[in-house]
Amino acid sequence: MPALNLKKLNLDGSSQVELPNKKRARFKEQFNLKDEQIEVLVQDKKFADYFEEIISELEDSKNIQLAANYFLTDFQSLIKEKMIDLKEILVSPENFAELIKLIGENQINSRVGKDVLRIMIERGGDPSIIIEEAGLEQISDESAINDLVERIIKENPIVIEDYKKGKETVLQFLVGQAMKITKGSINPKIFVNVLKQKIG
Repeated sequence: MPALNLKKLNLDGSSQVELPNKKRARFKEQFNLKDEQIEVLVQDKKFADYFEEIISELEDSKNIQLAANYFLTDFQSLIKEKMIDLKEILVSPENFAELIKLIGENQINSRVGKDVLRIMIERGGDPSIIIEEAGLEQISDESAINDLVERIIKENPIVIEDYKKGKETVLQFLVGQAMKITKGSINPKIFVNVLKQKIG
């Protein structure tokens, strides 16, 4: 997807900065963002420009909303926490987009994505390298998950009995245990599927 141009050329060749109402309409049409998301972006041109650079790096339009969610919540919160000006940010739009792709493709889960984003903001870097160095790749291999499920069942007999009696809410506890053991790198959907198959 080519980078989007925020300026339009007049007939005489001069450029004109895009007005807020035009930007609102374009963000709605091109990105299908929520109105409250658009308002945050429209308030700060540098912020909006940076976001559009991220979007230009995403091949799959389905990742746009995911990018918006991370950009307008976790990213914004972290740069405020660290008191970092956008022009000083160590995260390139390309690396931010790569992180979104990894989350969108379920190579890492949301929890790990947030941790990696924090590392990127603190010291920069390619998310794939950060994930590899920290051993944060999502565990999706069913044989590995099967071993973990057996461990969880063995260590939590009372909770398993509660589930068998119909208390489905205990699944969240068991997922939490799996996340704790794997430091957040387990694929929760596959874990739950294998767990249900095991305990019936």
